[in-house]
Amino acid sequence: MKRLHGLDAVRFLCALTVVLSHIEPLPLFGPGATGFGLLFSKGVRVLFNGPGAVIVFFVLSGLVIHFHALGSERIGPSFFVRRYLRIAGPMLAGFGVATLVGYGAMSLVNGVMWSLWCELIYYTLYPLLRWLGRRFGWRLVIAISLVPSYAATILYGHGDFAFGDWKLDWLVGLPCWLAGCWAAEQIAVARRTGVQQIWMWRLAIYFGSVVTLILRFHSPIAYGYSLVPYSFAVTAWLLREIAYYSEEGRRPWAWIEAAGAWSYSLYVSHPIVGRWLEVQFLKTVGKHRMAFWTLTLFSSLLLGYVFSLAFERPSHRLARALARYVRDRWEVGPKLSPVKPAPSAQV
Repeated sequence: MKRLHGLDAVRFLCALTVVLSHIEPLPLFGPGATGFGLLFSKGVRVLFNGPGAVIVFFVLSGLVIHFHALGSERIGPSFFVRRYLRIAGPMLAGFGVATLVGYGAMSLVNGVMWSLWCELIYYTLYPLLRWLGRRFGWRLVIAISLVPSYAATILYGHGDFAFGDWKLDWLVGLPCWLAGCWAAEQIAVARRTGVQQIWMWRLAIYFGSVVTLILRFHSPIAYGYSLVPYSFAVTAWLLREIAYYSEEGRRPWAWIEAAGAWSYSLYVSHPIVGRWLEVQFLKTVGKHRMAFWTLTLFSSLLLGYVFSLAFERPSHRLARALARYVRDRWEVGPKLSPVKPAPSAQV
């Protein structure tokens, strides 16, 4: 299967955005700042939209899952073994480490883990969703999914996107995940994009996330209303990123692609790191706000990488080995039935 270059870089940037949205904003000015200092401090607060980054994760997940299943006629048990173990291993490790440092497993569940529960539900439903996409077309399936998404937002979330109930949060994000599935079938016909155009798209997506954050806190338009339409713009952008890096000689920076390989660990572990630093150093280093901010950021990056080595990579190896065992022992070799994208399906 062809590698989709550029997506690991996007994953790392999104994970870093989540981290920066959770730690104290860059403290260039003190608490008593006035005038330009106060204006700048408030401006910094809208630069990193964590929920917006999670939306990118949802679209990426649907895209990658469906892209790698396009050539198979059926989804067998090995699919579930591999997907569940890849995501559940670091999750369980996160619960254990959180308990050890006094963060509390439930704090993690009600925090960043909400999106991971959604992912597990999407994986479970994927065979049904894929059948619906093939039978009725992804556009119709996405359109229908908007009904329960906005119903859950309006009736239970009061306009918010994730409201702490895993039984409903997945419904809100479902159109975003399905948009990724649709995008997987458009890769072959995605428009080629030049350097100037791809940077215009990147800036537009970034500032779009800033706008949704401003609307969330300074208008009646909460995340539950803005992030689903935002995910459709993200889908169009990701297709252009893939097309851009499919050109001969174009590759993302090697270090940022490599960092994307442990972005999941960074996402899971950074709240635990922040809690541990608060307990250990807040009273001593905390009064030096810039020093504490720097310590928190670099500790999150370092320990995220360590967490990857200790838990995520072993989980991936175990998932691959068990999935291979299940496939070889119980599954019949898949029959190829590739999906041919419509020539007119461009974004």
